[in-house]
Amino acid sequence: MKKYIVPIFTSEYYVAVMLGKRDEVCKEGAKFAEEPLDKFTKEFNGRGQAHNLLPKGKYPLIIVDWDLPAHIAFSTLAHEAVHALDFISNYLGMQDVSGEFVAHGVGEIMRAVTKDILKKKK
Repeated sequence: MKKYIVPIFTSEYYVAVMLGKRDEVCKEGAKFAEEPLDKFTKEFNGRGQAHNLLPKGKYPLIIVDWDLPAHIAFSTLAHEAVHALDFISNYLGMQDVSGEFVAHGVGEIMRAVTKDILKKKK
């Protein structure tokens, strides 16, 4: 399993990313979120999830089933990254009319993960 903490916008905001087997990311995600494992396991019925942990004093968490084919895994990561950036912009009360905050944030999450993994995942 791979874990990343990606800075977004300022040094105060981050997105946590966990990529791995479904049971691993659920277990580690539940620990990170300080929530029951069964809640994560029951709710994870797709390819990935984004969790808004800002109200708990943490930052958004993305978990992705990394056993998926590469093109699905990466597109799932990008999809969940949009949700994570929406959590931050809503928390800050931003009106991201141009979409630039979300676009730059998704780009940063994808860069942080792909520079480490892309050469390993085919």
